[in-house]
Amino acid sequence: MDTSRIADYALQDKAHQAVQGWLTDGAISAAIAFARWQDDSNVLGDVAEIGVHHGKFFILLANFRRRHERAFAVDVFDEQHLNSDKSGRGDLAKFMENLRQYGSEVGLTVLKKDSKALTRADFYSSRKGSIRLFSIDGSHTAEHTCSDLTIAAQLVGADGLIILDDFYNPDWPGVQEGLYRYLTSRGCDTAPFAYGNNKLFVCKAASHAKYLRFVENDLRPFLSHYKRVEIGASSVAHISLPGPELVFDSNLRLIPNVFPLRGPVVTPRVEFRLGWAKLQSNGIWTQGSRSELSLRLSPISPDPTALCIDVQPFLHLRRTERRLSVTLNERPLGKFTFDRTTPKSLHIRLPTGIMHSECNLTFGIEEPDRPSETIGTKDERQLGFFFQQIRFYSDPSAYRDSLEG
Repeated sequence: MDTSRIADYALQDKAHQAVQGWLTDGAISAAIAFARWQDDSNVLGDVAEIGVHHGKFFILLANFRRRHERAFAVDVFDEQHLNSDKSGRGDLAKFMENLRQYGSEVGLTVLKKDSKALTRADFYSSRKGSIRLFSIDGSHTAEHTCSDLTIAAQLVGADGLIILDDFYNPDWPGVQEGLYRYLTSRGCDTAPFAYGNNKLFVCKAASHAKYLRFVENDLRPFLSHYKRVEIGASSVAHISLPGPELVFDSNLRLIPNVFPLRGPVVTPRVEFRLGWAKLQSNGIWTQGSRSELSLRLSPISPDPTALCIDVQPFLHLRRTERRLSVTLNERPLGKFTFDRTTPKSLHIRLPTGIMHSECNLTFGIEEPDRPSETIGTKDERQLGFFFQQIRFYSDPSAYRDSLEG
């Protein structure tokens, strides 16, 4: 994995925005996360994409490769008479120009043909060889989608991954139809485990539990949406990820010590103590004038230098601002005033020597109010602030739209 090129392409410089095509920031985050999981799990294999267009997603896949791993680009390019549903218009010259600029053409094989005609022999001359990341973004007809999934499943290895584009896109219903045709076909040995950000992620049935566990354990702190659903006979996580700069550090590792305070459950590393209301799907209210929270941190070096809290005040006509005090491990960090114009992220620089493996946070809430007495609801709770997430960082420059302590 070429972390430097990937960081330039997708994180710092965001060079991918200069390449024509369709790709969400959340899909980039998901692809990086799964490629990193494969890297850490020593999953070997090549990469491939059907429907490369100008290379926007393919370049990312190609930069995931280790030395000696190959990359296969499949597209009809200028033979547009084969593009039956006009889903994209590949350009081989532009594709190669972009790949040379943002990736590498070493180990590249270009297959200029209708994907329905693909066989294993187009990729490998023997029984050896497999693909670990296979993106499908070609023709969006049901017939092509089913055929593309079939050849991809034949080529991906034991812990390989198939990434299907435009799943649940109402403009391309053929993708859903083709998927379900494939899933109900004889001999299907794959299973979806996650979808979101316009992509569906499919793996071998034997690897399903591993990938789903990674999503629900490791990625869960970064998800802006999560719901366990069923597709066919498989448990699947409906997810939404933010852009990669909010998920990964400069080495493309998941940012440690991120604590979402959202339901239905939170990580066991979070313990709500005094002064909290019932956990909600998008956060939790403080209840009363004092709230206490305990967090168990993962060890990182050096110690975090900043604390970021995603929090919003309970305001109404008679209360246009509210003050929050923050104490960490019995050391006051400051008092902060919130109004309707205040950014949702509170950023506090941390003094040296304050961090422990277990961090105890205490929040003082200025004059909490009952909604029943202020906005005419039946809610009798004494509310002050709505918390959604707490994060510890080692790089304060990563913060934007924040309050300084």
